[in-house]
Amino acid sequence: MTFLNFSLLFGLFAGLIPILIHLLNKQKLQIVDFSNVEFLKILQKQKMRKVKLKQWLLLLIRTLAILSMVFAFARPTIEGYFGTGIESHAKTSVVIVLDNSLSSATKFQGEKALSKIKDKTKEIISFLKKGDDVQIVLPNKNPQILPKTPTRNFTNLSSEVDLLSSSDAEGNLSEAILTASELLANSSNLNKEIYVISDLQKNGFGEKLKLDEQTKLYFLSVKSAAENVSISDVNLDSQILTKGKKVKVSAKVNNFSPNLLADFFVQIFINGKRVGHQTLNIAENSSSPVEFIFNLEKSGIHEGYIEIPDDALLEDNKTFFAFEVPDKAKVLAVTNTEKLKPDFLKILLEASENQAGIFPKVISADLINSENFADYNTVILSNVAEFSASVQSKLKSFVENGGGLVLFLGDRVDIKNYNSGLLKELKLPEILNPLGNAGQFESYLTLREISFEHPIFEGVFDRKKPTIDSPKFYYAYRLGSKVENDQVIKFSNSDTFLEEISRGKGKVLFFASALDLQWSDLPVKGIFPPLLSRSVSYLSFYKGSEKISYLTSDSELQFIGTTKEEQINSSVLTPSEKIVRINPQLRGSELKLTFEQVEQKGFYRFLVNEKPLKSFAVNFPPTESNLEFLSQSDLENLVDGEFLWVVEDASLEDSILQSRFGFELWKYFLILTLILLVAETLIGRNRKLEAVQA
Repeated sequence: MTFLNFSLLFGLFAGLIPILIHLLNKQKLQIVDFSNVEFLKILQKQKMRKVKLKQWLLLLIRTLAILSMVFAFARPTIEGYFGTGIESHAKTSVVIVLDNSLSSATKFQGEKALSKIKDKTKEIISFLKKGDDVQIVLPNKNPQILPKTPTRNFTNLSSEVDLLSSSDAEGNLSEAILTASELLANSSNLNKEIYVISDLQKNGFGEKLKLDEQTKLYFLSVKSAAENVSISDVNLDSQILTKGKKVKVSAKVNNFSPNLLADFFVQIFINGKRVGHQTLNIAENSSSPVEFIFNLEKSGIHEGYIEIPDDALLEDNKTFFAFEVPDKAKVLAVTNTEKLKPDFLKILLEASENQAGIFPKVISADLINSENFADYNTVILSNVAEFSASVQSKLKSFVENGGGLVLFLGDRVDIKNYNSGLLKELKLPEILNPLGNAGQFESYLTLREISFEHPIFEGVFDRKKPTIDSPKFYYAYRLGSKVENDQVIKFSNSDTFLEEISRGKGKVLFFASALDLQWSDLPVKGIFPPLLSRSVSYLSFYKGSEKISYLTSDSELQFIGTTKEEQINSSVLTPSEKIVRINPQLRGSELKLTFEQVEQKGFYRFLVNEKPLKSFAVNFPPTESNLEFLSQSDLENLVDGEFLWVVEDASLEDSILQSRFGFELWKYFLILTLILLVAETLIGRNRKLEAVQA
């Protein structure tokens, strides 16, 4: 047992007062015998024995009452939560895990959780004494430490706490607590304490925690709103983006509350203009999909966001996304058709020039060496006999850097040159044995298996019952297709007609037949014009599912493109309208831009020579929107060892002192004192009454 007010134990000497009084009152009386009372002696002895017993009992009660009162004021304690018995004057090293993650911005009864967290932090700092030291850990993926070394300047640290704001990044309390434990491992102070001040969001914890037995762990729970609505999983579903066409954006609205959301209003904005809205009914603790379809009025960079009404956590009520609509597709078509035969590729491309933003250039195969493929979005090769080593190398670089390539076979194709050259260079399927005979129209293959969900067919056919008038293929080649490639269309014999292959950042569409009426009637079928134009649009305008970045402590944005500029002035415009200069990395025609100072949500615009090049949308981590909290029993499963749970309404100072020095018994000693005084009053009154009667 220890005493928090040890000096008051000198009051125990007051317990001698009743004894001294008893001794002083005990005078030796002279005995005078009277004959007429002699017969009373026997009765007197019996009565006095009882009186003396009560006298000794009163002496004991009075002494114990004084001692009990002294003990109460001395604040005795027994072994506490952590069983350390550390004395009150022991120097203490404290690390405070201050949870300023996104969820700390949640409002509850008009006050943000972070405000309460900061008040608790400053209250703990105010308890520290001379010789103590303190640090603060902010729970990011790579926890931030304030200051870097333990400080005894408590006033300055409290001022720094006042300046803290809610982070836009995801919090990781488990990592922060482990960091705090590592900091305390270097301390020479006898008393080591970690305080976790947080709303204790479930998603803020990771693996199970095990700390040094000498380290005390405190969890200070701050009340916050547990209900929230958020937006997640924003996707640009339309994968071929062209000006004047419709685009579809989908998302998910999450209801983290036990109540039904009826007629919940959701709206979408593009470049600051509202282009759509929806009303949803979302069941309790569930999610609902939402879709928006709108027209792309112009090309270029588009920045948008989906917004929901205000709630407890305002910061996650907007989810940003960005995409780019190319201005035009520059297409190079290389053909090698006999003069007596119609060049269907050239005819179709020239007829569709300026349509859907496609601008073609058609050349003969003998001019291919003079072309710079980097000037084009897509290159089409139709019946080109063979390729030199330099052309193979340029085509490989073109595809890997994001270009699109379309391959049609034909009667002039040198199969051996293709297999050992271009196809091998790009790791494309080999051309194997022929199927059928050119010019023989009696037997043929048709198209049977078509992946209508492929972006090439988006908006071309009826989604419910897609049907086509299949061409007849009299002659084709079997391709050495690989499982990892996408067989978009298959012949009726299950061989591949159209195969998609991804290489680097680019794609290749490989057709197993030719644009020749001796090979098939494809060029004169209704499917051919949309198939060709959609293939070109897919390779030129395809953006896939635009990735949305989420804030973490090590977030970075990177853009790789091409440039012809000799002097490059690169910068990033942040969401706060701050321009940050960055150093580009140039390798030949490749431009690489990297930005690491990602600290806010919103749009980050990459600028080259002050012209917008790319926009990235950055959002809060979706896990921070679920405000479900841990209970004390949940923490017991997460922490391997003892800890103290301090509820928000409890006295922080009393809880800390109790855990440091034990469980205080002063209340019980005070109650005992009162009981003894009542007993003394009752026994003393009875004794006087008996004395009178005697």
